[in-house]
Amino acid sequence: MAEKMTGSCKCGRVRFHVTGAIAMAANCHCNTCKKVTGGAFSTIVAVEENDFKLTGGQGEVTGYRVSDKATKYFCSFCGTPVYNQHVDLPGKVLLPLGALDDPFVVTPTMNVHCEDMLSWVPKLMQMNNFDRSPGG
Repeated sequence: MAEKMTGSCKCGRVRFHVTGAIAMAANCHCNTCKKVTGGAFSTIVAVEENDFKLTGGQGEVTGYRVSDKATKYFCSFCGTPVYNQHVDLPGKVLLPLGALDDPFVVTPTMNVHCEDMLSWVPKLMQMNNFDRSPGG
């Protein structure tokens, strides 16, 4: 996997880079991830905390404790999730895949919290798929 990655929030105020290897990439199906992302699951990339550095917008980052074990950090201007920390993964930073400038460099290798997976998720590739919106 990538040796150096960069990422940002949607508005570009908050930026980060990662040096070093990816520790893990997973789709998390827990109810907390569904709630805080507004999606069916969250794809996260775990990296060593020492390999993660905010390179811009440090003053724009706001933390919110989403559970007794996890804190989500996001851009206070545009609301984009930038990274998370979880007590069960000490020394790691969890990056939402969508915050990476090049998310194509990461392929998840596992699904976690599958007991909360929505029943239709395993059938995603059986649905109609369009390169663009079917309406135009």
